[in-house]
Amino acid sequence: MLPDRSVQSILNYRTWKTLQMPLIEIQHAPLSAPERIAKRAPDISITAFAFACLLPMMLLVASAIRLGSPGPAIFRQRRTGFNGREFTIYKFRTMTEMEDGQEIVHTRRSDSRVTRLGRLLRQTSMDELPQPYNVLGGDMSLVGPRPHPVAHDLECSQVIANYAFRHHVQPGITGWAQVNGFRAAMPRN
Repeated sequence: MLPDRSVQSILNYRTWKTLQMPLIEIQHAPLSAPERIAKRAPDISITAFAFACLLPMMLLVASAIRLGSPGPAIFRQRRTGFNGREFTIYKFRTMTEMEDGQEIVHTRRSDSRVTRLGRLLRQTSMDELPQPYNVLGGDMSLVGPRPHPVAHDLECSQVIANYAFRHHVQPGITGWAQVNGFRAAMPRN
C-alpha cells in the first residue's frame, strides 16, 4: 500500500521507505525466514529417519496393492500447496479409479471404488505413507493444513470465506483438524 504521510501517521502497521515512497505492510508472512528454516530442519531430519524406518513396510504394502488389484501401487494427484502452487501428492492407491481432473467425486460409505485392502489402508491412514517423499521434496511439511485436490480447492474457494488463507502456510501430513479428530467418516480421497 502506498499511503500519503497523513494516512501513514494514523495506521499502526510496520512502515518503511523504498525509492522515497512510504510503504505499509498490511499483512506480513506467517513465518519469517529464520522461522521457516527452524520449521524445515526438523521436517527434513524427522522425515528422512521415518522414511528409512518405514521403507520395508512401504514395500510390503506396495506389493500387496499390486497383487490385490490391477493398477499402480502409488496414486498421484494434483494438490494446491503454499502460495497456491500446485504439486503432485503421493499416496498408496486405495481405489479402482484414480481421479485427478476438473471434477472429483467424493468417496462415500461403502463406496464400491474402494478396494478391500484400500479400506484397511484408509482406516489406518497407511495410504499416507508415501507422503514423506512430498516433505523431503519441499512441497509439504510434517504439520500444516491437509492439502486438498485442486478441483476441491476451486469449489471450496467459491463457498468458504477466507478459504485461500490455508495456502499461506505449507500443507502438512497432519494438521489441527486431524489431531482434533476431524476427518471424514468414510475413508478419504
